[in-house]
Amino acid sequence: MPVRSEGVGVVAPRRYGPTVLDAVWPVRMAEGFVVRCRVDGPPQAVHPGVRVRLAGPTETVTRDDGRVVPGEPVVRLCEDVPMDGWIRGAG
Repeated sequence: MPVRSEGVGVVAPRRYGPTVLDAVWPVRMAEGFVVRCRVDGPPQAVHPGVRVRLAGPTETVTRDDGRVVPGEPVVRLCEDVPMDGWIRGAG
């Protein structure tokens, strides 16, 4: 049975090391389950312990063999993060 979530979670440590898709991280949702998600944000700001929120519905991906499979959910950082001395969204 699928579990509904409010969409808030925390980036968890990777147990499998670096991947080709460095934007994909395990995210522990507030309800207690873990989902692999693409994290939308500056790479230097994404690390275990950062709070994230679901950004929208999961898109589907068409594989080379024609199969359509669900993609990873996309989450965004909850807080603004410093980027080279500036705050995203400021100014």
